Amino acid sequence: MNPIRPAHSISEHPEDQLRFLVDCVSSGRRCALVTIVGIVDSASRNIGTHMVVAEDGDYAGSVSSGCIDGSVATFALESLKTGERRRVQLGAGSNYFDLQLPCGGGVDLLIVPDPDMQAVEAVLASLTNRNACALKITPASVSFLGDMPEGGAAADGEFVVPYSPKLRLVLSGRGSELTVFCKLALACGYDVSAFSPDDIDIETCKAYGAAGSRLADTETIPDLGADSWTAVVVLFHDHDWEPGILKAALAGDAFYIGALGSRRTHANRLETMRKLGTADADLQRITGPIGLVPSMRNATTLAVSTMAEIVDRMNSTAAD
Repeated sequence: MNPIRPAHSISEHPEDQLRFLVDCVSSGRRCALVTIVGIVDSASRNIGTHMVVAEDGDYAGSVSSGCIDGSVATFALESLKTGERRRVQLGAGSNYFDLQLPCGGGVDLLIVPDPDMQAVEAVLASLTNRNACALKITPASVSFLGDMPEGGAAADGEFVVPYSPKLRLVLSGRGSELTVFCKLALACGYDVSAFSPDDIDIETCKAYGAAGSRLADTETIPDLGADSWTAVVVLFHDHDWEPGILKAALAGDAFYIGALGSRRTHANRLETMRKLGTADADLQRITGPIGLVPSMRNATTLAVSTMAEIVDRMNSTAAD
């Protein structure tokens, strides 16, 4: 039997797992799609979480933070051999007494060998275009849904898995505040676009894997692409660069817009924007100071603190 091994380079976002699926199938490897369709008591992953298991033992994603993923991959390989879908319950309430979750809960898994690749590719195309969507999995088929209904179980064994685009970080600034934040966001698996007047900062961000663009002057601001899954963070100490970028951010649907600086700096920033004609309702969308932990004095802790604030805001927005 081929060794079972995780594809460590794959992030936890379902877009990356489904892309792993497409890449495997394109290279001639069969795959099984594993989905959490139920939880007993508690689990470390949400309903709708995927694993993708290739026939050679490679897998992407996790349904258990690693504690039973190898066993889940084994079940998926068995399903690939038989060609049959199966439901497997592991942990609490399961007949597999030797496969328990440390948290004491349980997961109900649906394993689909050779899922419909047309549906999977349609999901990837939708997410690439920054549109929400869903897959409907039934006992007989996997189909694409062009919107994002509420996920979960439905009648006749149907299960709907909703997807939203990856968190996008639009970062602007210069120096270590920009480059360190960029590196952290990319390590988290997020999409990152970086803007700076300094060529070396842009080249550094591009080397990390971000999209990058040089700011020619304070008035010529490119399209930020700030949709409702986007956070915009302004990281300048020379605040003359801020108004144009903030106006561009406010013209979009970003769920988070934040700018570096103290409370006094933020008050001055808002007054400057007000004089430029920005409405008070829009000014309320700008967060400052940024970060869950106040008075961060170096680039690393500032990035971690602000990333935590963004994720918290994103989760609160999704809950609403």
